Amino acid sequence: MPSETRRILRVGVLPYLNVLPLIRAFQERAGAAVRAGGRHDRMMELKASSPRRLAGMLRDGGVDVAIAPVMEYLLRPCYTIIPGIAIGANDRVGSVLLFSKTRLENVRSIRLDRTSLTSVNLLKILIAEYGLKIDYREGATVRSRGGRLVPRGEQDALLRIGDRALIEARKGHHARVYDLGEMWNSLTGLPFVFAAWLVHPSARRRHLNARFLEARDAGLRDLEIIAAEGAHVLGGDAARLLDYYRHNLCYDLDDQHIAGLNEFFRRCARHGLASPAPPLKFHKY
Repeated sequence: MPSETRRILRVGVLPYLNVLPLIRAFQERAGAAVRAGGRHDRMMELKASSPRRLAGMLRDGGVDVAIAPVMEYLLRPCYTIIPGIAIGANDRVGSVLLFSKTRLENVRSIRLDRTSLTSVNLLKILIAEYGLKIDYREGATVRSRGGRLVPRGEQDALLRIGDRALIEARKGHHARVYDLGEMWNSLTGLPFVFAAWLVHPSARRRHLNARFLEARDAGLRDLEIIAAEGAHVLGGDAARLLDYYRHNLCYDLDDQHIAGLNEFFRRCARHGLASPAPPLKFHKY
């Protein structure tokens, strides 16, 4: 059996534009391996899935490390966190949005995004802090004849995350759009962390920190290239995607972001969404 330090590293990623700056260097390495005649990068395998499913893959040991929803860490604090890197927002995030037919204080029912793990709990905290009573529902959505995305039934609002939120916001069909990153910052004065690199206990001795920081830094240097490559998702609007990368998203995990993460965990416990969190554990290698 290969040693822990030599076997292929299985890396779980999200199929969203916001992840590309963190993993493009890994994708380039895999592409170079293929061009050199190999089938894949012999040192790393990337596996993509939705936030909720990716959390399950990490939990079950299907991947060694994943850019996973931070809620997974709170629910199962057996992981370590690669320091210095996250997907977060200092204020408006642009891709975690509540699309509503009416003003928030008049909303009585919300259709949740079934792929989400962290954002649904962030929404529940915000709604509770505003003192609103909401009927939360999960399920599919449908498109109207005009192409507008609407929830099944008579819900007042719909939560969307990731690329689908960006695409839906671009259409401008909804009466009101609430940005959960902005709402969190208005409530707490802190940034919000949506995802971080979580390491499964079986990989606790793997040397990861430098590799993942270098990949993040390379991605941030190439944001214009990444935006041009991913622009087709937003109808070819590379300028909008570049603005999203530069002004909405933050890929740091500094003291302020850690404070925001701990505050989220504290409020999850306050509202009965999870048990109180133990101190954060960071990966050593």
